[in-house]
Amino acid sequence: PNRSWEFNVRQNGVDISSDPFGYPEAYYNPPMQAVDRIELIRGGASLQYGPQFGGLLNYVLKKPATDKPIAVESQQSVGSYGLFSTYNSVGGTARRWQYFGYVNYRRADGWRDNSRYNIFNGFASISYVVSNRLKIGAEVSRAYSVNQQPGGLTDAQFAQNARQSARPRNWFNVPWTVPSVTVDYALSDRTRLNLKVHGLFSERNQIGFVSAITNADIPNAGGQLANRTIDRDTYRNWGSELRLISQYNALGRQHTLSAGIKYFNGFTDRRQQGKGDIGSDFNLTLQDAAYPRALALRTTNVAAFAENLFRLSPRWSLTPGVRIEMLDNSISGRYSFATNGVENQVSQSRSRTFALVGVGTEYKLASFATFYGNYSQAYRPVTFGDLTPAALTDFVIDPNLRDARGYTLDAGLRGAYRKFLTYDLGVYYLNYANRIGTLTRLNEANRPYQYRTNLGQSVSKGVEAYVEIDPIVALAGRSKVGYISLFTSLGFTDARYLDLPTATVTNGQLVEGNLQRKFVENAPQFIGRFGLNYTYRTFTLTALLNRVGKAYSDANNTENATANAQTGPIPAYQVIDVSTSLRRKRYLFKAGVNNLTDERYFTRRAGGYPGPGILPADARNFYVTVGIKL
Repeated sequence: PNRSWEFNVRQNGVDISSDPFGYPEAYYNPPMQAVDRIELIRGGASLQYGPQFGGLLNYVLKKPATDKPIAVESQQSVGSYGLFSTYNSVGGTARRWQYFGYVNYRRADGWRDNSRYNIFNGFASISYVVSNRLKIGAEVSRAYSVNQQPGGLTDAQFAQNARQSARPRNWFNVPWTVPSVTVDYALSDRTRLNLKVHGLFSERNQIGFVSAITNADIPNAGGQLANRTIDRDTYRNWGSELRLISQYNALGRQHTLSAGIKYFNGFTDRRQQGKGDIGSDFNLTLQDAAYPRALALRTTNVAAFAENLFRLSPRWSLTPGVRIEMLDNSISGRYSFATNGVENQVSQSRSRTFALVGVGTEYKLASFATFYGNYSQAYRPVTFGDLTPAALTDFVIDPNLRDARGYTLDAGLRGAYRKFLTYDLGVYYLNYANRIGTLTRLNEANRPYQYRTNLGQSVSKGVEAYVEIDPIVALAGRSKVGYISLFTSLGFTDARYLDLPTATVTNGQLVEGNLQRKFVENAPQFIGRFGLNYTYRTFTLTALLNRVGKAYSDANNTENATANAQTGPIPAYQVIDVSTSLRRKRYLFKAGVNNLTDERYFTRRAGGYPGPGILPADARNFYVTVGIKL
């Protein structure tokens, strides 16, 4: 549960992470006004897209209008704390051509002090139907943001005034560009090919005073502030993916084969610990000639997959799948300068090839009930951070360091009864083995050193349930005063370490322990969403209550927060959001209130940027939107 690291994150089927294998962080996401739907694919089917434990998260953007040459949409929003957002799109179809594009700009001062932001999103796509078998398209996404980071808080500061900030000089900047070309070709009425060639040209830039929140960012005795630190990443990736889907008949039934091959090449230029200025505005002006840390990070991945949907009977289907992974990632360059000016070099690499298998099944018990089950192997690659020593002295990386491996199991019952009940009730089991961590060890001279290796295993298991019911339809069938939909989505999770060795040195002696049965960090035992939708003609009202249970920020399950607030419990909380919308022909009116009861809560204790410390969630805020379609 660490940001997007356990998911293969895509937009329109194209990777948008900085490096899906070495640094799987998705700093970009499209504006929700442009999103048609969000796909989350787990279980055996996720082997088609990647090996991650979480599966595929794919933003699918809206398509061009097919019934007119020009279709325009515009939405203007204002809200609390200086929020302003403008979204404008145009698209259409003219003979064999289709096009779609949008621009979105939003800004706000933010609820907390020192948290203003400016974000620009742009997108353009064009496609041409060459024949009834061949279609060629191209698209490009561009994002640019400058965000002021208010930093973390201690527990005492959070309790006193969660809105305060002690970091007025921290900034974060992300330019993100994702181009792609798509070719769709129908070999026959039953067999189709899809080819995607994509790139990513992006940066991650930050400047600020990033010390622990207990270290004040104040002038020294001479009245001068400390120099800020500059970190910069530049990403240059490209890849391609060829997919085939074919329907065929065998033994009197129709089956479906899906297969493909993927190539990815990623390069990250990482420059860190640069000496910035003593100012407070956003700039990336380096005060010294070079960054102390300058690393070249490379990833090459070739993967092939095949999955076949066998329809064994009118009620029963079975879908086995396999994925072959060939992965190489490396890190080289300057880790730091020694006191005499000599460069401390670092060089690590890993190459491996292996197979992952999965199988899914469905059995239709009745018209309103279908049983499903999945088994899927997964892994989390050795990342660039795993290959980077925390220090060049007294730190050793296991030469046999392996990727974290494991599998997921899930089973459940889903379906719909008449027109008033929809449900999905399931159980799951996730085994996460070979987890990477760091242990303290003693060398031959009885001196302690840090040793990074595979050392842990965790298991997450639980129940997930979704139920939605319309009581008016159930009791009366029809209504002249509107319809009500009640829904709930529940997750009960027991995520614990089966094995997580620890080691410390006390009085020259190695003291070993184990965090067996401790809860996995950032994994609350309960998550509940309870909601109500009321619709009357073109008017909709939605109320949503989110309840999230207590979690821990560290594997030790520390109950008493540390002074710097980086370690400690994450208390349970609940939040209520209310939104309304009304459509009148071409016009749209929306309004909403987030955090209706003005709760003070947080979901993360950051160990580094953008904290460190507690990162408070926003207080009560509202928004109003006016839109038009032409």
